[in-house]
Amino acid sequence: MVRNKSIALLILFLGTTLLSFGNSTDKPQTNDQKPLSVLLNIQSRVDSIVGYCFSVKDEKELNTILKDLQKEYQKHPVDINLYWQGYVQYYTSILQDFTDRSSEGKKTLKDGIETLEKTNKKNSETYALLGMMRSFSIRYNKFSAIFISKEAQKCASKAIKLDPKNPRGYYVKGSHEYYTPKNMRNNSKAIDNLKKTIQYSHTALSNPFMPSWGEKEAYELLIRLYKETKEEEKAKEYYKEAKNRFPNNYRFNDFDSI
Repeated sequence: MVRNKSIALLILFLGTTLLSFGNSTDKPQTNDQKPLSVLLNIQSRVDSIVGYCFSVKDEKELNTILKDLQKEYQKHPVDINLYWQGYVQYYTSILQDFTDRSSEGKKTLKDGIETLEKTNKKNSETYALLGMMRSFSIRYNKFSAIFISKEAQKCASKAIKLDPKNPRGYYVKGSHEYYTPKNMRNNSKAIDNLKKTIQYSHTALSNPFMPSWGEKEAYELLIRLYKETKEEEKAKEYYKEAKNRFPNNYRFNDFDSI
């Protein structure tokens, strides 16, 4: 029962924060000229589309970029394309669940996991995303929560083993621990992994085709965790650092009064 309540809170948190991702209902801007590849600057483009889709509660634009990715994959079947297909399906499933279409969300998430499993050679990034998706799949498989939780953590561990400096591997571990019921959660473990997420994000090289998620999310969870544990000075420290790094990001608006 406690585990189910925790999962429900996770879904609510994901939904409310992602809904505030975009402040307007304007469609994401697109270039007049078609890019050489749909994968170019894919992280920022998908994030913009996710924000728009959550603001209007409609996944049409997410479906469009998924089809574009699938079309390009037919011509150039590279693993990084499958990664982004899975990423888009992951957020589509969250949106479907948030808009009371959990049966659709369950199928979309299953499709996304199957998409990633088609990867010819799984790397650190693949395992990190698989770990995040498997964690979310507990929403639809509550009776298998313990088993799925172990699988999610195993994926995160593989991500870190393959690349000890991949911030997303640590983020999956940290966020997974954070959303564990409070009476079972290891705060030190969550904090350690979230701090490593930030540490390795600071030194990561920018690549227009590769993922960069994890850092903003890690700052947010650290601030929330320190507030929960009444460590207000540490919460203020990470809030200040986060605002310096990401001055206009919506994630930190809730903490403006601390």
